Amino acid sequence: MSRNHISQTRPHTTSAQKITRLHTSIASKFLKYLPDEVIIGTDRNNYDNWKRAAPTDEPIRFWMWDKQSDIGQTIAPRKGERLPCPVVRLENIILGEVPWVGWYEEWLPSTYNRGEFEFKTASLTFFWGRVAQSIDQIFRAEWVEPSHGSNNAATPHWHIDWELAELGKSMSGIHLGMAGWEFTGDGIKCWQKGVYGDWNSISTWAEQTLFYAQNQLKNFPLV
Repeated sequence: MSRNHISQTRPHTTSAQKITRLHTSIASKFLKYLPDEVIIGTDRNNYDNWKRAAPTDEPIRFWMWDKQSDIGQTIAPRKGERLPCPVVRLENIILGEVPWVGWYEEWLPSTYNRGEFEFKTASLTFFWGRVAQSIDQIFRAEWVEPSHGSNNAATPHWHIDWELAELGKSMSGIHLGMAGWEFTGDGIKCWQKGVYGDWNSISTWAEQTLFYAQNQLKNFPLV
């Protein structure tokens, strides 16, 4: 049986030090694609109070922050968790429309291993709009650990977030699978790939997803 479908009696956990190392790795990989240097933290100052968090149902949230931007930190409304999302430019453009991206993570303090943390979800959300003006969310990629996700949804997956103007409806509830079909399992299960303690897979997925989306956005909007 594939490691992606081994029954998990206890979630994989990791230390705050390894999470910090993961964030450094992701930010370093993103630097190849972004015009501005970024950090990943609970806030722009990257305070480490979260490292002492006690077990609770409330997740620890991380975002990607613009470290030294010439336009200041931009915040956009985000569908999904419906939380304000710091975003950065995907292209070094000041005037005109430009693609934007935001990074979001959730971890839970472990109830099993004191001082360690359990991965819940990570996502890249893509927007389109002008600097200092309205920015619209267009799509996102999410990786939810199967133990925290829906039994009826692929993971990782894409969401298309714009509304269908003719119908007045959104497609955001549809999960479009990013990995699967070769995994052991029936039906939806074969589309569910877990992290399961392979923390490097998060940074690899993040980098390759950012690269692919940035490449595709060169053709957006279609005219």
